Amino acid sequence: MKKPRNKDPYAARESARYENPIPSREFILTVLGQSVGPLTADELFSNLGLRGDIEREALS
Repeated sequence: MKKPRNKDPYAARESARYENPIPSREFILTVLGQSVGPLTADELFSNLGLRGDIEREALS
């Protein structure tokens, strides 16, 4: 199964802009919009396939 971040249509743009990229704002909004209800920060982090403190800080 592909990680959710691999489905981000803007992943290349984000990789070019940032040393440690996370999914694009547009993709994050898509994930939130497709959820059944509100997500906690930890749930969003997990749903985006993120790992580690650097990615957690970037999402904050």
